[in-house]
Amino acid sequence: MSPRIAQVVLATAFVAGCRGQPSTRPPVRVVRDMFDQPRLAPQSSFTFYADGASMRGLPDGVVAQERKQQDEAFDQGTGPKGYIDRIPVPVDGTLLERGQERYDIFCAPCHDRTGSGQGTVTRRGFPASIDLASEHTRGLKDGEVFRIIGFGVRAMPGHRHQIPARDRWAIAAWVRVLEQSRHTPVADLGGDLPSTIAAEATAP
Repeated sequence: MSPRIAQVVLATAFVAGCRGQPSTRPPVRVVRDMFDQPRLAPQSSFTFYADGASMRGLPDGVVAQERKQQDEAFDQGTGPKGYIDRIPVPVDGTLLERGQERYDIFCAPCHDRTGSGQGTVTRRGFPASIDLASEHTRGLKDGEVFRIIGFGVRAMPGHRHQIPARDRWAIAAWVRVLEQSRHTPVADLGGDLPSTIAAEATAP
């Protein structure tokens, strides 16, 4: 037998011998915290609690999610006729500031801070994001914008588990601000802004 064949035979025998065999001895558990806990069957008794029951009810004041009385417009962005037209909470400076903050955290990485769709993630190879000032987005109802933020669309993931409903409405309000900022005629800005912008535009 050649040396190479002998090496192959020895290696095969070694691997076969190391494949493991069933053992009747219990495995060694250094930390047994998860092995020594009692198992309780449904509806069984348990002396640990004063009432002797193993199954625990909800604490006072806690409402199970499936029993929550939802406000369809606020929680889902919908009504009897589909998506609602307008944000169902007062839109004021506080809400817009919150919307800008949450938008910059959750949305700007893809859409960038102006909403153009050229965020950092997009510039590094992720599928292109929609321009939030596009005619398509401007044609969406507020309820649909809210719904997309929560549940996502196409390559965009949903954020309903990371962003509470009120913050999603705040972001929707900020999206409208971004749209308006790119479609408002300069003449409609008021004050001295039109003349200031005109001077900057003509500066060498």
